[in-house]
Amino acid sequence: MSEKFGKYVLFERFPFSSLKEFGHTSDKDNFEDALFFVIYLKYFMREKIINIFSIVSIVLLVIAFAQNPYSYYITMRWFITIFSLVTIFNALKEDYKIIIYLNCAIPIVYNPILPIHLTRSIWEIINIVTILILILNIVLVYKKNVTN
Repeated sequence: MSEKFGKYVLFERFPFSSLKEFGHTSDKDNFEDALFFVIYLKYFMREKIINIFSIVSIVLLVIAFAQNPYSYYITMRWFITIFSLVTIFNALKEDYKIIIYLNCAIPIVYNPILPIHLTRSIWEIINIVTILILILNIVLVYKKNVTN
């Protein structure tokens, strides 16, 4: 059994009572907004997380080309490693096999627990390759969304 609210369809088994308790359903528009937000978080946020984490990682890697204190590079390693692991996890849920394969090397190379010590020139090359991989993540997610 389902009810139709605007362009969204609700099923009775979906737990909307929690939305009603917080007063989000005072009128039909608020209910549709809340429903859209729940659907958005459930189905579309994985792709947004991949894009947001890719963009933040790109910014961190571009800043790394400047002269920064060593603490910046350690912090950057933590962020890039965590962001890439979250990206891999979300790509697994969305079945983005190419993104999974491309991103597997990133947490290994940027691992802050067992760091790889290389010269600055080698790190710059690695950073450029990583930036290209992250740009490819964004393009692949966009391309899959356009084709669907």
